[in-house]
Amino acid sequence: MSSASHQVYTRKWANILKIPVISIDYRLAPAHPYPEGLDDVWQAYNWVINHAEEEYGITPEKIIVTGDSAGGNFALALTYKCILSGIKVPDGLILSYPSLRLDKNFFTPSLLLSLDDFLIPHTLMKLIVENYLKDPSLDPVNDIFISPIAASDEMIKAMPPVRILVGDNDPLQDDCMRFAEKLLNANGDVKLTIFQGTPHGALNLCFPGGVKESFDVLNQTIAWFEELFGDN
Repeated sequence: MSSASHQVYTRKWANILKIPVISIDYRLAPAHPYPEGLDDVWQAYNWVINHAEEEYGITPEKIIVTGDSAGGNFALALTYKCILSGIKVPDGLILSYPSLRLDKNFFTPSLLLSLDDFLIPHTLMKLIVENYLKDPSLDPVNDIFISPIAASDEMIKAMPPVRILVGDNDPLQDDCMRFAEKLLNANGDVKLTIFQGTPHGALNLCFPGGVKESFDVLNQTIAWFEELFGDN
């Protein structure tokens, strides 16, 4: 996956919302395991907040960070880094079926859906994690930059508004619900939408002849962008 593979919806965001969309081609495992991809996202974010105005004529008064699947993982990890480093925290997050937990030994009932999932079958999910977390000393249970759902209550309370969407046919549904509950318990500004009949990767299917439910997912992201930007 790359920024090119996601233009099916990032172009729609830019054209409909009339906003600049910066999509990051971060390095991919297995050639570039953790933390190289996250490092790329961190460096790109810092570049945007420091140089976007002089290089592109963009004044980033509000920044909404969004990501789907692994990108949702990176969006949260980036936000945690911003909070800990004292730099500008994103003004909001839009997370589409994010990968929140990379502990191979943790089970949730919705993971059973991966037994016949066409995009992320359980064997592929295991292979992805093994290739991303090559260093055996890494701790996917407690490291919040690997498994964002492990964030402390203190970190959760410092989060900006978070919007989460996932399909009821998505193996990651349970963790999305648990993370939303965690934010709610901390009195966070969070909204969760679960789409019926929608698989993992739905946003990539909103093209002519694609999955019709994916356009509902796209429209929800657009509504959330408008909300978080304040209809600017």
